[in-house]
Order: sequence, then C-alpha cells, then structure tokens
Amino acid sequence: MSSITGVCRPIDSKREEFRKYLESSGVMDAMTNALVMLYEEADKPSDALGYVIKQLCSERAENAELEMLRQGVESLRIKVQTLEEQRSNLKQRLEIYEPCDQEESVEKDGNENIQLTTS
Repeated sequence: MSSITGVCRPIDSKREEFRKYLESSGVMDAMTNALVMLYEEADKPSDALGYVIKQLCSERAENAELEMLRQGVESLRIKVQTLEEQRSNLKQRLEIYEPCDQEESVEKDGNENIQLTTS
C-alpha cells in the first residue's frame, strides 16, 4: 500500500501547488465570478462557454484601455466632422467675398487640394 501512497503524494502536491498558483494570480476569483454570474442569469444563454469567456475577457485591463481608445477615436471623428464643416463654410464665404477672376478657374485633384490654373 505504501507504493500507492507514494504515487498520490506527488500528484496531490503538484495539484496543491497549481491551485495556489491559480489563486495567487486571480484566476480562481475570475472563474468563480464568471460562473456565479452565469448561475444568476435568469435566462441561461445557449452558449455557456461563450458566456463565461465573454465575462472573463470583460474583466481584463486591456479591455478598459480598448474602450478608452474607442472613445478617443469617436471624439476625433466628431472633431474631424466639425473641422470639415468649418472648412466648407469658410470655403463658401471665401468664394462669396473673393470670387475668382474670369481668367482663373479652380480645379480639384483627387486629394481635395485646390489648384489654381490660368486659361
């Protein structure tokens, strides 16, 4: 019987070491929280594994940074739109107050740059 006991101890020791590692790294808490959230769901999702993965991923620090970056991009989109509207308004005002001579014509290239050419 001592041979069986000798075999079980290293496995139990490795298992305990691994459990401590999972606890210290926060994996156990994250898994527990995800499973508790799944348990508390009134309407259980059809893809339980997908739900758990989504919950685990939502707790990562990178996701907070990603959300902050998304908000920054949206802010910049709004700023670009505002600047494009201002540019358009200023361009219209310029055409009203400083019309081109009949000898000059305004042409646009593919990059929306204005090139003045004489006829």
